Amino acid sequence: MLFNGNNNCQFQTNNRGMASGTPRISKGDGKRSATAKSIASAIIGSFDAVGPKQYCRLTAYSGKETEKYKKLFPLFKFIGDEMKDKAPDRYNAQMEYVDRTHEDWVIPGTPFTTVTVNNSYPTGVHTDKGDLDDGISTLACIKKGDMQGGYLVLPEYRIAFKMEHKDLLIFDAHQWHGNTELISNSEDAERISVVCYYRTRMENCDDMESEYLKRLKVQEKKLLNQ
Repeated sequence: MLFNGNNNCQFQTNNRGMASGTPRISKGDGKRSATAKSIASAIIGSFDAVGPKQYCRLTAYSGKETEKYKKLFPLFKFIGDEMKDKAPDRYNAQMEYVDRTHEDWVIPGTPFTTVTVNNSYPTGVHTDKGDLDDGISTLACIKKGDMQGGYLVLPEYRIAFKMEHKDLLIFDAHQWHGNTELISNSEDAERISVVCYYRTRMENCDDMESEYLKRLKVQEKKLLNQ
């Protein structure tokens, strides 16, 4: 499983920027930085060519846990169907990009390529990066135990949403947003947020086999430069 209970995530990261709610600290080489605190968060689905990894790919979880990943498809399809019903103009705009994207990188039957999953941490105030401007964001909530707080706040609009179990929020995550403090009142308490989106540059990806060959070339070049 991606999350094993009690906020025990197989994937801890210190690369979520402002969303982590902690400051970034230089790693000492002057080129890289990381957040001060690791958080329970993972990106699943597809990822475009960025930084030294100049090839499109499935994320670590999706590539290693393919069958478990596929079991999540009905949830992602439900979220996509709700997006189509509640925000049809944004859905159609996003589907124009999906239709130009190789099927290897699209979650079947959805307008999404990628999903960010966060477990039981309040995000700092931030705007989402890397997802499609023409689309719209979806945030689904899965809760268990007694977990209070964690309101999703849009400070510029002075509104907050209380996300409960099985709630789905469709909103523009390019606006400033973040969470209030999460308060756990039971040992098994968790609040998992599932954010589905289309990564902007996925339309530039070739098929999976071609991208794998690009990956081999990048790795070969790295070895020659060592």
